[in-house]
Amino acid sequence: MFWRRMIRQESRILLIKRLLIPLLVICALTIQFTACRAVAYSCVKSAHLFHIERNKNGNVVYYDVCLNNNGDIAASNPALAYWVLENGKKEELGLVDRTFAYGIVFQGKAVDGGESFSIAALKKIHFRIETISKEYKAVASINNRDMIIERIYVNSKEHYLGLPKVVYVDIYGRTLDGDIPVKERLLPE
Repeated sequence: MFWRRMIRQESRILLIKRLLIPLLVICALTIQFTACRAVAYSCVKSAHLFHIERNKNGNVVYYDVCLNNNGDIAASNPALAYWVLENGKKEELGLVDRTFAYGIVFQGKAVDGGESFSIAALKKIHFRIETISKEYKAVASINNRDMIIERIYVNSKEHYLGLPKVVYVDIYGRTLDGDIPVKERLLPE
């Protein structure tokens, strides 16, 4: 009886290794090939909205508003996300980053008629692109408070199989009316 259980357990471990290792290799190759391309800009011009910093390293994800030749927001893709690496080089988001973390997953019209977008890991937050003091800004309602988003900080730790687990997200910005600094902390659900 004991030997049968041991054989079953070893079979499960072998099955997991046979399935998991090729899957991880495919994921690593996909990340390698998609992360090494230069940023393919689809904007004629752009203006900075906000950025996301992480405790993991100095690489930063920037979010810009896409503009046409007239300086108006581009109707087809109002926002663009890309990496700025520690060495200053710009790169396109990789497949995993684009799909599960920092990619723009929704772009469309806001309730007030302006443009809005959401980020993969923060789908519940709709960022509205508004003109404030003749500049484009990202505005969002965080904990029932409208604020101009300046930067987002993500604190995470290594988790199972080296995947990151978010500990908290700090959102920094300013109030719409008083230009008072605001910080909101979001915890994982």
